[in-house]
Amino acid sequence: MAIKKTAEFAKNEALARLRDLEEAAGTVYSKLVTERRWFTVTSAALVDFWEKRLYYYAGHFTYNALLAMLAMLLALTAVVGIVLRADPHLQGDIRKATEAIIPVIGGTPSEVTRAMVANSTVVGIVGFFGLLWTGSKLFGAIEYGFCIIWDTKKRAYLKRKTMGLLMIFLAGVIVILSVVIQLAFAAAWGWMVGRQGFWYSAGTFVLKPLIGITVNFALFLFIYQVIPPVRQTVKRSAVGAAVSAVVFVVLQYLLAFYFGSISKLPSVYGSLATIVVLVVWLHLTGMVIFLGAEIIHALYDEQMVEGHTRKTLSSLFKYTTANPEVPEPSGSPADGL
Repeated sequence: MAIKKTAEFAKNEALARLRDLEEAAGTVYSKLVTERRWFTVTSAALVDFWEKRLYYYAGHFTYNALLAMLAMLLALTAVVGIVLRADPHLQGDIRKATEAIIPVIGGTPSEVTRAMVANSTVVGIVGFFGLLWTGSKLFGAIEYGFCIIWDTKKRAYLKRKTMGLLMIFLAGVIVILSVVIQLAFAAAWGWMVGRQGFWYSAGTFVLKPLIGITVNFALFLFIYQVIPPVRQTVKRSAVGAAVSAVVFVVLQYLLAFYFGSISKLPSVYGSLATIVVLVVWLHLTGMVIFLGAEIIHALYDEQMVEGHTRKTLSSLFKYTTANPEVPEPSGSPADGL
């Protein structure tokens, strides 16, 4: 009997503490929702993201982005083959790089480099047309998610394909510029302070993420200005692009830390670990793109934000009101002994 009373007392005390914690969290949350617009907009965007199941559309983006990257790899292989044909002395360096990063199947690195030279034209044609096809499909995947967010119809087929080709070209230019900027920064900073020592490490640690955020901001701004079926102002797109750029860079560093220091993925999958990491990274990229679009949508949709606020406040104490009042614990377990 005493054990039963002790258990009942512990249960009531735990429920009372849980109720107090829920009420305190509800007070803080309701205050933030009603008084901090940035919190209300972010909360509304996240809820709408979840309710519309945009993580599924991020999966659609991942599939098409993976195909586009394979086509890009073919195109880059063709470029390498053309360079090797022009300067055969680089074959040794390319062969060493191939040994380090490419799992060679059915041949040696020397055979791979010779194949690059011999088949560069064919591979280049396949990669070029593959980029055109996969790029337009990638544009369609992003546009489809944006149509769900803004509840609109997709563009006409011809217009969609034309804009897809334009997106491939401009996005490719931005990506190339980002690589050039990163390399130029590394070379310039190394020349100024040397490639070793405190200042080189500190500058790389501080400035490299800032450069990454700036470059990604330009890429996301381009996406939010060009792809949405609803015309956006530059100011609106800039807000979503800034949030997406910061979240994207943070996720990149977290993924690098996780797969480099915590996960045992390389030991499990071996050479296939790169593909697994790439798929995870692409899926998170798709989610960041759609999250930024949701923030743009919520930031300038007063009806959506107000509806979210009312819905949140009305359902905040759903657990408490759906259950009878929890009696306050009194006395102590020793009272029943």
